[in-house]
Amino acid sequence: MLKKLFYVGLGISIIVVRKSISYFLSGQHEGEEAANSRGGKPVSSSDVLSEATRAISHAMPVEQTKTAKDDLTQIKGVGPTYAKRLHAAGILTFAAVAAASPDRLREVTNATGKAADTESWIEQAAALV
Repeated sequence: MLKKLFYVGLGISIIVVRKSISYFLSGQHEGEEAANSRGGKPVSSSDVLSEATRAISHAMPVEQTKTAKDDLTQIKGVGPTYAKRLHAAGILTFAAVAAASPDRLREVTNATGKAADTESWIEQAAALV
């Protein structure tokens, strides 16, 4: 498990460095009104990190055994219904929640509105690993 986490961290680091280099080479860092090509919003470190996390979560799925299951209801905002939906999608552990993208968690649980604070779920799951 530690080896997998190392590779996930390494992958995220590589993606963040690549994005940072392309950002600085494009000259966008020189003006605060500079916008990226994704809809005119300024690039932020959270955008880069969420894109890197999404890429890693799809590229390196977390292996799980059928017997390993965490009580996902320990995550604030995840009740029994969301936990069942996550389990049905193969997301059985805190590590799997932490490795998933916010969009993937919303898709699996059909969470909307205030209940869809999937970024918080990821942070909480990472703390519980």
